[in-house]
Amino acid sequence: MALIKHPYSLVKFVILFVVLIPLNSVAKTYTIKGKEYSDWSQKARRAYNNLNSRKEAVWCQIVNINHSQLLEADALQIELEYNAVYDFYVSYQSGNEAYNYFHYIGSDKISDVYLSSLENYYEATIYAAQAVYKIYKISEDEAVVTKYEFEDIQEEPPMARMTQDSMESNDVTDDLMATVPITTPVIRVLMLYTNAVLSLTDDYEFSGTSYDRMRSMVYETINQANESFYNSQVNAHLELAYLGSTTYNESSTTWGNTLQRFTANGDGYLDEVHTLRNKYKADVCVLFLNDSNACGESQTIKAVDNTAFCLIYPSNYCRSKFTTIHEIGHLIGCRHNRYIDNHMSPYQYGHGFCPYTPDNGLTDWRTIMSYPNQLCPTNLACRRRLYWSNPDVTFNGLPTGTITYENNARVWNERASTVSAFRTKDYNIALTSSSNSTSALYENYEASNNISTNNGYEVQAGQTVDMAAANEIRLLPNTHIKSGSTFRASIRSNADDNTYPQFVNSRHLSNTVAQNESRISVFPNPVTNVLTVRSTEVLQLVRIYDLNGQCLLQTAEKEINVSMLPVGLYLLTAHTSSGESLQTKFIKQ
Repeated sequence: MALIKHPYSLVKFVILFVVLIPLNSVAKTYTIKGKEYSDWSQKARRAYNNLNSRKEAVWCQIVNINHSQLLEADALQIELEYNAVYDFYVSYQSGNEAYNYFHYIGSDKISDVYLSSLENYYEATIYAAQAVYKIYKISEDEAVVTKYEFEDIQEEPPMARMTQDSMESNDVTDDLMATVPITTPVIRVLMLYTNAVLSLTDDYEFSGTSYDRMRSMVYETINQANESFYNSQVNAHLELAYLGSTTYNESSTTWGNTLQRFTANGDGYLDEVHTLRNKYKADVCVLFLNDSNACGESQTIKAVDNTAFCLIYPSNYCRSKFTTIHEIGHLIGCRHNRYIDNHMSPYQYGHGFCPYTPDNGLTDWRTIMSYPNQLCPTNLACRRRLYWSNPDVTFNGLPTGTITYENNARVWNERASTVSAFRTKDYNIALTSSSNSTSALYENYEASNNISTNNGYEVQAGQTVDMAAANEIRLLPNTHIKSGSTFRASIRSNADDNTYPQFVNSRHLSNTVAQNESRISVFPNPVTNVLTVRSTEVLQLVRIYDLNGQCLLQTAEKEINVSMLPVGLYLLTAHTSSGESLQTKFIKQ
């Protein structure tokens, strides 16, 4: 019998070889450039030919990329079309033994790279020179870079979001800080995909399997959502509760009918979602389908328990618009920018934002809930960034919202606790053979007290299972963790509620970490033993957090012993005598 019973203990069974996150150097640059045709492998040539045959891929190049070396870099130099070279520097990172997520920002402050890496597969999206590129792994030392034409797909069905009003009352709260809890609400998301979705990249000769690509896409979405919360001072955390397949055939009906079938319980279509939702305690449900009639649609704006459902078409074009995060934003209560949607319910201040620049009247970015408009005219020149509208946060020197009409961050901060309580955790969970699933890629069990397994409970090859309990986890006899699976179990003192420790004060932070860093600094960085904090302000309290928001250390000293911290990236928050919070980041090596 395996018994896990200790505060903050973590037991992991990772049956596959995994790559840990190495963060032991500064500005370690990895260069990605084209490979001579004569040096291409046969698999690379097939991948190139397959991509070139697709109308959406307008340029391809085989490149040398070593997977393990790529993960060690905190800067990238990438050669794209016309020998144009772009430099990128890591700005956000999260992950664990089995998965890593990186966001790199270009030296031009406009370009971006989002890298999503599993044990045996990675892919990246590059936004550069008003174009979108994808990188897919082919082998351990080869990859393909391809440029995608933006597809002619409407973001949402016509009028779907412009005329729909909330089904709830307008519970506007005047004092934002009065509504923000001292801990961070966790919204658990259940995601289903149809078999037709797997066919989107099945024949490209990429490394890994279609299941790896599905996992990579979903993990990336969750991490991008949490990065957007971090960027915009949103006090919320998105957590994957379940990822699995459904036998539903979307080609048999219309997009609108599928959304109603996904939401309804007992109509004979997709009814398993309601059983799974209750089993895994998911607050929000997402269905990925292969239907290009739209990128996505939510059931309503400002959902209640039985309307927290949305559909997503996960093409490269739709993913580049952060469509899944956008639709979940609707379920929270957020609306589009006022140029597209001038409805004031459920929140007058709940609109997305496109900034106005006095020099030429145009801008090159918009927030997550915004559509293009006369100020932000094209999809490529003015793309969505991982920001919710918020008048207290800037991007490229401009506010990302207004107090009166554009403050999606306020909507999230006021609604996250409600949505995170659509389902509550079980006190105890007992898993047996009847709990086994053949359609699940990922399962996340959380209990307020204990979790136990016996009587034939199995984690199959290709499946990932996470367990968290507040007291203990018992793996009793006749429990089988199969080769090729990933299993992690942890004891968390906060597993008895729906919250994570708060690590971003949603109101009192300065606009960005970058602005704060001019008033606070740490050295040496990277650090091995003692970290020294310097600031132009009088500091009263210093806290250090990991990227999951867990407070690891609290002190009033300016010289801090961090030798006990694992290698990684950390957030340091310092509270001043005036009640303000300053932030900076450092690397423990």
